[in-house]
Amino acid sequence: MKKNLLLTGLLLGFMQLASAQTLQKVVIEEFTGAWCGYCPDGATILDNILTNQPNAIGVSVHNSDAMQNGTGSLITNFYSPAFPQATINRSGAPISRGSWSNAVSVAL
Repeated sequence: MKKNLLLTGLLLGFMQLASAQTLQKVVIEEFTGAWCGYCPDGATILDNILTNQPNAIGVSVHNSDAMQNGTGSLITNFYSPAFPQATINRSGAPISRGSWSNAVSVAL
């Protein structure tokens, strides 16, 4: 009898853990370049989002500068963004920097 109660208790505990909400994170991929005059504003906006949203993860994808890498080039070629723009969780087309904060809030 004690074994059945213990197993039932453990089963209920595991069921409760399995149904618990998972922590949602959001990835912001900012398209930027050292040559871009508007990109410092994008970096400031991204920094503010990361400061205010602990579940946000920021990535700066550089294009046509010393910080560019092969993977970043592939991502930039796929999305063909203007600069600075960003994708949120890689869903949809890149969006302008004025929309990043709201898009992150919606995704979270």
